[in-house]
Amino acid sequence: MRTSQLRIATLSLHSSPLAELGGEIAGGMNVFVREVSRELGRFGHRLDIFTRRDNPDQPPVIEIDEGVRLIHLSAGPAASRSRHQISQHIPQLQEALKIWPAEAYDLVHAHYWISGAAGRRWAAEKGIPFVQMFHTMERTKRRVLGDGHAEDPQRSSEEETLGQSADALTVGSLQDRDSLTADYGIAPEKIHVVPGGVNPSVFPPQPQEVARRRTGLPPGRVALFVGRIEPVKGLETLIRALVLLRREGGDNCSWRLVVIGGDADPHFLENNGRNASNHSGKRYLDEVRKLAHDLGMADRVTFLGSKPQKYMADYYAAADCCVFPSIYETFGLAVIEALACGGVVVASEIGGYPHRLAQEKAGLLVPPGNAGAFAEALDRVCTDAVLREDLRRRAPEVARQFTWNNTARQLLEIYRTLIEKNQGRGESHQAADAKEGIAICG
Repeated sequence: MRTSQLRIATLSLHSSPLAELGGEIAGGMNVFVREVSRELGRFGHRLDIFTRRDNPDQPPVIEIDEGVRLIHLSAGPAASRSRHQISQHIPQLQEALKIWPAEAYDLVHAHYWISGAAGRRWAAEKGIPFVQMFHTMERTKRRVLGDGHAEDPQRSSEEETLGQSADALTVGSLQDRDSLTADYGIAPEKIHVVPGGVNPSVFPPQPQEVARRRTGLPPGRVALFVGRIEPVKGLETLIRALVLLRREGGDNCSWRLVVIGGDADPHFLENNGRNASNHSGKRYLDEVRKLAHDLGMADRVTFLGSKPQKYMADYYAAADCCVFPSIYETFGLAVIEALACGGVVVASEIGGYPHRLAQEKAGLLVPPGNAGAFAEALDRVCTDAVLREDLRRRAPEVARQFTWNNTARQLLEIYRTLIEKNQGRGESHQAADAKEGIAICG
């Protein structure tokens, strides 16, 4: 085993770490893969990130950071596709991976079930340690959203197979660890909790007034929602909370909701024509818009679409409150980003971040799906100036505990343990083979 420098194959096959955030298939996972890979490259390790080619102009290999290459695999049309469409190309992804020798790597880490389904055998055939990270799980989403929630029909069984066969699984929170155990029967000792982080150079704290001028947010109190537009994010709860506030305060209620995220990928729309109307993110966005209209809140809700990450620090700092009403989260990276910028945070009491918020009193936590509780929390941060400023002061201190450097170091420890264990198995097999050979010759 190469103890000084590791070679790691990272599979992010359904979505590139360079993809623009906010659409159906680009979110926290993309940030995680990109930032962790960058840190591991800085440690002196070599990483190849494999992803599916979704543009014919993409070169086969790009060096995106020190020691980090992005490798584009051809599988299906070189165009943007939904997750369900990409899953139909798993056999092609398996074949495309075979061109690259798995034995050149010390370990394979797959992100999302599609990557695992395509890469599990590629690693197993050469005896390479295999780590799986699902980011979200089908059975958990169905349990949270109800049986009406539709996913790829092969996803659940594939996730169970991957969970049982992988050498280790990584998750972003204790909640996800418990979900893997409860929903898939995975042994807890096989699961490693590795929280996400934040890049302080991209998300620095700053005065609200300065950020407000740069963003041009509408007048009045602004509640900011950041994330993909999908049912687990709970956006409808936030709209109902604003209805309650308006009902209580009448025309004097100045709260407005600004939503960042949710643009359907323009390349997806271009390449899928009429089928784009079935794009799940677009369907839910249409539902949310209709809800705002039906509840008389259309004039109080502004949809800004996706924004490049380099601009997000201004929005987090400019808002009067950053609100995260999710009913299911893996990392909650947007929460940590908001804290890093000195944002006032109100979030559902789920996922991996609540214990930090509660312990450090850096934000308000409320029950998920409870519009009344969110309305009450927004009213508190609106009317209590002392609380508001105290939250802004504490927020960056808490965020500093979550760094990508720490995340990468935790992963590296897991990697080394698995590689050493795998090496030990190889040496045992060699010794057994040698012993058997001696006995036969004798």
